[in-house]
Amino acid sequence: MYYQNISNTNILDAVSNRERDVIRLLITKKTSDEIAKTLNISKHTVDTHRRNILRKFNLSSTFELINYFRNNPKLI
Repeated sequence: MYYQNISNTNILDAVSNRERDVIRLLITKKTSDEIAKTLNISKHTVDTHRRNILRKFNLSSTFELINYFRNNPKLI
């Protein structure tokens, strides 16, 4: 039931399936509310995933996160 989870072999093992879904949707400029509706989870859960992703990659903002994954498309 994950959102278009089609390229597992190219994604870092450190990131959960749901975090991958959140990353993919962030890159498409979706808001936390839109991501929550798409994935059938709460906005709070989306924000928790976002914080966890930032921590795992030692990034300080969602802008950095989006640029990081846009510049490293093989990771997602």
